[in-house]
Amino acid sequence: MSQAPGSPSEEVLLAAIERELAKSQQIDQRIRAGDFGVEAGSDLEGDASKLAGLYDPSETVRRSIATAVSHCKAIYEALLIDGHGWLNSYYPLVRAVLENAALAHWLVVPDSQEERCYRQILVGWTDLEEDRKSWTPGCDPQSQTYIAAMKERDDKKANAESLAVAIGKPLPPNPQLHYVDPVKSLPISANFNPPETIWRVCSGMAHGKTWAFQLLSGTQGRFDRPDGGYRATFNLDLHALLVCVGVAVYALEQAVKLFDHRRSAPESTAE
Repeated sequence: MSQAPGSPSEEVLLAAIERELAKSQQIDQRIRAGDFGVEAGSDLEGDASKLAGLYDPSETVRRSIATAVSHCKAIYEALLIDGHGWLNSYYPLVRAVLENAALAHWLVVPDSQEERCYRQILVGWTDLEEDRKSWTPGCDPQSQTYIAAMKERDDKKANAESLAVAIGKPLPPNPQLHYVDPVKSLPISANFNPPETIWRVCSGMAHGKTWAFQLLSGTQGRFDRPDGGYRATFNLDLHALLVCVGVAVYALEQAVKLFDHRRSAPESTAE
Protein backbone atom coordinates (compact mmCIF):
# COMPACT_ATOMS: atom_id res chain seq x y z
CA MET A 1 0.00 0.00 0.00
CA SER A 2 2.97 2.32 0.42
CA GLN A 3 3.85 4.88 -2.21
CA ALA A 4 6.27 3.69 -4.86
CA PRO A 5 9.05 5.82 -6.33
CA GLY A 6 7.76 8.08 -9.06
CA SER A 7 4.20 8.04 -7.71
CA PRO A 8 1.99 11.16 -7.60
CA SER A 9 3.07 14.21 -5.64
CA GLU A 10 1.67 15.12 -2.22
CA GLU A 11 -0.53 17.80 -3.83
CA VAL A 12 -2.04 15.28 -6.25
CA LEU A 13 -2.68 12.76 -3.48
CA LEU A 14 -4.29 15.35 -1.22
CA ALA A 15 -6.55 16.39 -4.09
CA ALA A 16 -7.54 12.76 -4.63
CA ILE A 17 -8.35 12.30 -0.94
CA GLU A 18 -10.38 15.51 -1.03
CA ARG A 19 -12.43 14.16 -3.95
CA GLU A 20 -13.20 10.98 -2.03
CA LEU A 21 -14.22 12.86 1.10
CA ALA A 22 -16.36 15.26 -0.95
CA LYS A 23 -18.66 12.31 -1.68
CA SER A 24 -19.44 12.08 2.02
CA GLN A 25 -20.22 15.80 2.08
CA GLN A 26 -22.96 15.20 -0.50
CA ILE A 27 -24.45 12.61 1.85
CA ASP A 28 -24.18 15.08 4.71
CA GLN A 29 -26.20 17.60 2.71
CA ARG A 30 -28.94 15.00 2.25
CA ILE A 31 -28.96 14.27 5.98
CA ARG A 32 -29.29 17.97 6.82
CA ALA A 33 -32.10 18.32 4.28
CA GLY A 34 -34.03 15.48 5.94
CA ASP A 35 -33.77 13.37 2.80
CA PHE A 36 -33.72 9.97 4.52
CA GLY A 37 -37.35 9.50 5.51
CA VAL A 38 -39.10 6.13 5.30
CA GLU A 39 -41.93 5.94 2.79
CA ALA A 40 -45.21 4.11 3.32
CA GLY A 41 -45.11 0.62 1.87
CA SER A 42 -41.30 0.43 1.93
CA ASP A 43 -39.28 -2.52 3.19
CA LEU A 44 -38.11 -0.56 6.22
CA GLU A 45 -41.66 0.41 7.18
CA GLY A 46 -42.57 -3.27 7.06
CA ASP A 47 -39.51 -4.18 9.13
CA ALA A 48 -40.42 -1.65 11.82
CA SER A 49 -43.92 -3.08 12.00
CA LYS A 50 -42.55 -6.61 12.26
CA LEU A 51 -40.30 -5.55 15.13
CA ALA A 52 -43.35 -4.41 17.10
CA GLY A 53 -41.94 -1.04 18.13
CA LEU A 54 -38.99 -2.54 20.00
CA TYR A 55 -36.51 -1.42 17.33
CA ASP A 56 -36.56 1.04 14.43
CA PRO A 57 -34.17 -0.29 11.76
CA SER A 58 -34.26 2.94 9.77
CA GLU A 59 -33.06 4.90 12.80
CA THR A 60 -30.18 2.49 13.36
CA VAL A 61 -29.11 2.74 9.71
CA ARG A 62 -29.56 6.50 9.61
CA ARG A 63 -27.47 6.94 12.76
CA SER A 64 -24.69 4.73 11.40
CA ILE A 65 -24.56 6.66 8.13
CA ALA A 66 -24.54 10.00 9.96
CA THR A 67 -21.76 8.80 12.25
CA ALA A 68 -19.67 7.66 9.29
CA VAL A 69 -20.18 11.04 7.63
CA SER A 70 -19.13 12.90 10.79
CA HIS A 71 -15.85 10.96 10.88
CA CYS A 72 -15.26 11.78 7.21
CA LYS A 73 -15.73 15.46 8.10
CA ALA A 74 -13.17 15.11 10.90
CA ILE A 75 -10.65 13.63 8.46
CA TYR A 76 -11.36 16.38 5.94
CA GLU A 77 -10.95 19.24 8.39
CA ALA A 78 -7.80 17.88 10.04
CA LEU A 79 -6.11 16.77 6.83
CA LEU A 80 -7.10 19.44 4.33
CA ILE A 81 -7.82 22.50 6.46
CA ASP A 82 -5.57 22.22 9.51
CA GLY A 83 -2.68 20.49 7.71
CA HIS A 84 -2.13 16.75 7.69
CA GLY A 85 0.36 16.44 10.58
CA TRP A 86 0.74 12.88 11.87
CA LEU A 87 -0.78 10.55 9.28
CA ASN A 88 -1.16 7.65 11.71
CA SER A 89 -3.84 9.65 13.57
CA TYR A 90 -6.31 9.32 10.68
CA TYR A 91 -6.54 5.53 10.56
CA PRO A 92 -8.76 5.15 13.66
CA LEU A 93 -11.16 7.60 11.99
CA VAL A 94 -11.08 5.64 8.74
CA ARG A 95 -11.81 2.50 10.73
CA ALA A 96 -14.80 4.23 12.34
CA VAL A 97 -16.13 5.27 8.91
CA LEU A 98 -15.77 1.72 7.64
CA GLU A 99 -17.42 0.11 10.68
CA ASN A 100 -20.43 2.42 10.62
CA ALA A 101 -20.87 2.16 6.86
CA ALA A 102 -20.56 -1.62 7.09
CA LEU A 103 -23.17 -1.86 9.84
CA ALA A 104 -25.64 0.25 7.86
CA HIS A 105 -25.04 -1.86 4.76
CA TRP A 106 -25.26 -5.17 6.67
CA LEU A 107 -28.65 -4.24 8.15
CA VAL A 108 -30.34 -3.52 4.81
CA VAL A 109 -28.59 -5.84 2.37
CA PRO A 110 -30.69 -9.02 2.89
CA ASP A 111 -33.74 -9.39 0.65
CA SER A 112 -35.36 -11.50 3.37
CA GLN A 113 -37.39 -9.47 5.86
CA GLU A 114 -36.83 -12.18 8.47
CA GLU A 115 -33.05 -11.84 8.10
CA ARG A 116 -33.14 -8.05 8.18
CA CYS A 117 -35.21 -8.07 11.36
CA TYR A 118 -32.99 -10.72 12.92
CA ARG A 119 -29.90 -8.59 12.26
CA GLN A 120 -31.54 -5.57 13.88
CA ILE A 121 -32.40 -7.65 16.95
CA LEU A 122 -28.81 -8.90 17.10
CA VAL A 123 -27.52 -5.32 16.94
CA GLY A 124 -29.87 -4.34 19.74
CA TRP A 125 -28.78 -7.29 21.86
CA THR A 126 -25.11 -6.48 21.36
CA ASP A 127 -25.73 -2.85 22.33
CA LEU A 128 -27.41 -3.99 25.56
CA GLU A 129 -24.48 -6.25 26.40
CA GLU A 130 -21.92 -3.51 25.74
CA ASP A 131 -23.97 -1.12 27.85
CA ARG A 132 -24.05 -3.66 30.67
CA LYS A 133 -20.27 -4.02 30.57
CA SER A 134 -19.85 -0.26 30.85
CA TRP A 135 -21.61 -0.36 34.22
CA THR A 136 -19.41 -3.07 35.71
CA PRO A 137 -16.11 -1.23 36.37
CA GLY A 138 -16.25 0.68 39.63
CA CYS A 139 -19.91 -0.13 40.34
CA ASP A 140 -21.18 -1.72 43.53
CA PRO A 141 -23.11 -4.80 42.36
CA GLN A 142 -25.17 -4.63 45.56
CA SER A 143 -26.35 -1.06 45.01
CA GLN A 144 -29.99 -0.51 44.12
CA THR A 145 -28.99 1.65 41.16
CA TYR A 146 -26.87 -1.14 39.69
CA ILE A 147 -29.49 -3.80 40.36
CA ALA A 148 -32.21 -1.72 38.72
CA ALA A 149 -30.02 -0.96 35.69
CA MET A 150 -29.19 -4.63 35.18
CA LYS A 151 -32.84 -5.63 35.53
CA GLU A 152 -33.81 -3.09 32.90
CA ARG A 153 -31.25 -4.53 30.50
CA ASP A 154 -32.23 -8.11 31.27
CA ASP A 155 -35.87 -7.27 30.58
CA LYS A 156 -34.94 -5.71 27.24
CA LYS A 157 -32.88 -8.81 26.37
CA ALA A 158 -35.84 -11.02 27.20
CA ASN A 159 -38.01 -8.91 24.90
CA ALA A 160 -35.43 -9.24 22.14
CA GLU A 161 -35.32 -13.02 22.58
CA SER A 162 -39.11 -13.24 22.40
CA LEU A 163 -39.20 -11.07 19.31
CA ALA A 164 -36.57 -13.21 17.56
CA VAL A 165 -38.68 -16.30 18.27
CA ALA A 166 -41.78 -14.52 16.97
CA ILE A 167 -40.16 -13.74 13.62
CA GLY A 168 -39.05 -17.35 13.30
CA LYS A 169 -35.32 -16.96 13.91
CA PRO A 170 -34.35 -17.42 17.60
CA LEU A 171 -31.13 -15.91 18.91
CA PRO A 172 -28.32 -18.40 19.62
CA PRO A 173 -26.91 -18.76 23.16
CA ASN A 174 -24.80 -15.72 24.10
CA PRO A 175 -25.28 -13.92 20.77
CA GLN A 176 -22.72 -11.31 19.82
CA LEU A 177 -22.01 -9.20 16.79
CA HIS A 178 -18.32 -8.46 16.29
CA TYR A 179 -17.25 -5.24 14.60
CA VAL A 180 -15.64 -7.08 11.72
CA ASP A 181 -18.70 -9.22 10.90
CA PRO A 182 -20.58 -6.53 8.91
CA VAL A 183 -17.31 -5.49 7.24
CA LYS A 184 -16.96 -8.99 5.80
CA SER A 185 -20.30 -8.59 4.00
CA LEU A 186 -19.31 -5.42 2.14
CA PRO A 187 -19.02 -5.58 -1.66
CA ILE A 188 -15.49 -5.51 -3.04
CA SER A 189 -14.74 -2.91 -5.68
CA ALA A 190 -12.35 -3.89 -8.47
CA ASN A 191 -10.52 -0.61 -7.80
CA PHE A 192 -9.83 -1.23 -4.09
CA ASN A 193 -8.43 -3.69 -1.60
CA PRO A 194 -10.97 -5.92 0.21
CA PRO A 195 -12.76 -3.98 2.98
CA GLU A 196 -11.78 -6.53 5.62
CA THR A 197 -8.11 -6.05 4.76
CA ILE A 198 -8.45 -2.28 5.15
CA TRP A 199 -10.38 -2.71 8.42
CA ARG A 200 -7.66 -4.93 9.88
CA VAL A 201 -4.91 -2.54 8.84
CA CYS A 202 -6.75 0.46 10.30
CA SER A 203 -7.43 -1.51 13.48
CA GLY A 204 -3.75 -2.37 13.68
CA MET A 205 -2.88 1.31 13.32
CA ALA A 206 -5.39 2.25 16.02
CA HIS A 207 -3.66 -0.15 18.42
CA GLY A 208 -0.12 0.79 17.42
CA LYS A 209 0.73 -2.54 15.79
CA THR A 210 4.12 -2.61 14.11
CA TRP A 211 2.99 -4.86 11.24
CA ALA A 212 0.26 -2.38 10.23
CA PHE A 213 2.64 0.57 10.36
CA GLN A 214 5.16 -1.28 8.21
CA LEU A 215 2.51 -2.36 5.72
CA LEU A 216 1.42 1.24 5.19
CA SER A 217 4.92 2.71 5.14
CA GLY A 218 7.80 3.13 2.79
CA THR A 219 11.26 2.21 4.12
CA GLN A 220 13.31 5.36 4.54
CA GLY A 221 16.58 3.85 5.64
CA ARG A 222 18.16 0.56 6.65
CA PHE A 223 20.96 0.25 9.17
CA ASP A 224 22.75 -3.10 9.48
CA ARG A 225 23.69 -4.29 12.96
CA PRO A 226 26.85 -6.23 13.92
CA ASP A 227 24.76 -9.24 14.96
CA GLY A 228 23.44 -9.69 11.43
CA GLY A 229 20.13 -8.01 12.03
CA TYR A 230 19.10 -4.57 10.91
CA ARG A 231 17.12 -1.54 11.99
CA ALA A 232 14.89 0.25 9.51
CA THR A 233 13.04 3.53 9.70
CA PHE A 234 9.61 3.90 8.14
CA ASN A 235 7.50 6.83 7.10
CA LEU A 236 3.77 6.88 6.41
CA ASP A 237 2.64 8.40 3.13
CA LEU A 238 -0.54 9.83 1.68
CA HIS A 239 -0.94 7.11 -0.93
CA ALA A 240 -1.74 4.51 1.72
CA LEU A 241 -4.22 6.86 3.37
CA LEU A 242 -5.90 7.48 0.01
CA VAL A 243 -6.35 3.72 -0.47
CA CYS A 244 -7.98 3.32 2.95
CA VAL A 245 -10.19 6.41 2.61
CA GLY A 246 -11.31 5.24 -0.83
CA VAL A 247 -12.48 1.87 0.51
CA ALA A 248 -14.30 3.46 3.45
CA VAL A 249 -16.11 6.05 1.33
CA TYR A 250 -17.06 3.41 -1.25
CA ALA A 251 -18.60 1.35 1.56
CA LEU A 252 -20.53 4.41 2.74
CA GLU A 253 -21.87 5.03 -0.77
CA GLN A 254 -23.03 1.42 -1.06
CA ALA A 255 -24.77 1.64 2.32
CA VAL A 256 -26.63 4.80 1.29
CA LYS A 257 -27.63 3.24 -2.03
CA LEU A 258 -29.16 0.24 -0.29
CA PHE A 259 -30.77 2.39 2.39
CA ASP A 260 -32.45 4.45 -0.33
CA HIS A 261 -33.77 1.23 -1.85
CA ARG A 262 -35.15 -0.17 1.43
CA ARG A 263 -36.73 3.09 2.63
CA SER A 264 -38.51 3.80 -0.66
CA ALA A 265 -41.94 2.56 -1.64
CA PRO A 266 -41.96 -0.08 -4.43
CA GLU A 267 -43.25 2.37 -7.04
CA SER A 268 -40.52 4.88 -6.09
CA THR A 269 -37.86 2.18 -6.42
CA ALA A 270 -39.19 1.17 -9.84
CA GLU A 271 -38.77 4.68 -11.12
